[in-house]
Amino acid sequence: MVATDSRLYVGGAFYSIGGATAQNVAVWNGAAWGGLGSGVTPNHGNYPGRPLSFAAWGGRVVAGGEFTTADGQISSAIAQWGAALPQCYPNCDCSASPPVLSVSDFACFLERFRTSDPYANCDGSAIPPTVNIADFTCFLQKYAAGCR
Repeated sequence: MVATDSRLYVGGAFYSIGGATAQNVAVWNGAAWGGLGSGVTPNHGNYPGRPLSFAAWGGRVVAGGEFTTADGQISSAIAQWGAALPQCYPNCDCSASPPVLSVSDFACFLERFRTSDPYANCDGSAIPPTVNIADFTCFLQKYAAGCR
């Protein structure tokens, strides 16, 4: 599934993908693969513990399938990941009332940048450090372009 953040989310029976550790769920950011948290783990019996479907819901990525835990938490057959995914990348705080883009988005991005949150990897770089000054410039350019 391609979510509103333009990332591709996939599920299956795997422990790594493209050189990245990923237990049955992964995300492609346009440059590299990564796992979604600690992934999902198997149901009882012969089930491999894989998601069967993905959806974007309430600004989050949701998966349903044959698993009993997600990200180390009990999660019977349904799970959600990540902070809210903005419909428009620079709308970091996911506000809906006008003006959609405001100083709050700068504060939100700065906090995510400070903590090296994957959201702050605006340019999708895969070479460490993935969150760097180029991401700040990327955010500013996307903010200037506005939401379309």
